[in-house]
Amino acid sequence: MKKSLFILIALVAMSISLQAQVVFKKGAIDLSAGVGLVPTYVADGAHINMLPVNLRLGYRITNNFSMSAFAAYSASEKNNVLRPDDSVDNIKNEEVTLGLRGAIHALRAERFDIYGGFMLGYNMPNTDVTQVSAPKSDTVPGDLQPSFSRPASNKMTYSGFVGAAYFPGRNVGFFSELGYGISLFNVGMQWKLR
Repeated sequence: MKKSLFILIALVAMSISLQAQVVFKKGAIDLSAGVGLVPTYVADGAHINMLPVNLRLGYRITNNFSMSAFAAYSASEKNNVLRPDDSVDNIKNEEVTLGLRGAIHALRAERFDIYGGFMLGYNMPNTDVTQVSAPKSDTVPGDLQPSFSRPASNKMTYSGFVGAAYFPGRNVGFFSELGYGISLFNVGMQWKLR
């Protein structure tokens, strides 16, 4: 009787653990939503109006390689920027980044997914510059002045990243990622859709 009860408990425990296993395989689709904790505009001394947010939809082409569509948004501003001609500007920036990411997934433990890869994207900044004070009066309009910045424009971009995801349940997990992009460090949630 004791032996039968032990076998029954072992079978129930095994079936529960088999149901909770996270499977990373070809054809899997996942959705991730994250927030950037170290925005790249911090290096310019900008005030972050909204932490960068990102969303990606991934597809496993093979067990160890995935492609993802990526979208991100960031908003920041920097006030009292002194220009070489002694004018002062306030700058507000909102940026949208869209891209494709390729990732290689390393051998992993049952609930962990460790990955790294590259992204090819397109940055679309929307910058509003408000002049707070005019240039010095001895500056002739149209005079060439040294400039240490370029006007914001849409452009292609690329970046690299490494990350890890942990799945405490079968279909819901958490991820963290280091890389260059709209933020240097991202964290968020990941859902396995298929």
